[in-house]
Amino acid sequence: THSSAQLWKEYFDAATMQIRVRNVDSAVFYFDKALLELKNHSAGSGIHADVLCNYADFCYKIQEFSKAEKLLQEAITIQEKLPAGKDTLYAATINYLGSVYRQQGKYKDSERLTKEAKQIRETLLGKKNPLYASSCFNLGLLYRQMGQLQNSETYYLETIELYLALYGRESANYAYACN
Repeated sequence: THSSAQLWKEYFDAATMQIRVRNVDSAVFYFDKALLELKNHSAGSGIHADVLCNYADFCYKIQEFSKAEKLLQEAITIQEKLPAGKDTLYAATINYLGSVYRQQGKYKDSERLTKEAKQIRETLLGKKNPLYASSCFNLGLLYRQMGQLQNSETYYLETIELYLALYGRESANYAYACN
């Protein structure tokens, strides 16, 4: 017999394995089982929020944006109640939800969350940090999609400058930002 602490982890590991072999239905099944175990035994914990974020990442990658949105919203609700509050993990979650909103065409919501993530990252990590640069890049993408090319260019140029300083001209991040 397994303790609930072990059982959610086994389901989560099974979901991860199913993703690797590209079995979407089984991955969803095991993620759902892991979340059920966590809700029954560890609701509102940091690990619960982490599994929600991992599941949301999977949903994003298979373009299930509505499901990713719901999972990230639930994770944010949990993270806001944790002692760490608005930390770098919270910033990553709202940054990701901002990307989901961008994919859904919810530009104002995307802008609000991505700017908040950028501000938290700047405050906690400083501007010369890859996570801050990621928020700038996401704002560049958003503004490009919105047709606000001047704003887009401003954020892309900041991203390129940061990636150059952080990684150098030969890095994949720098090359990606330049395109």
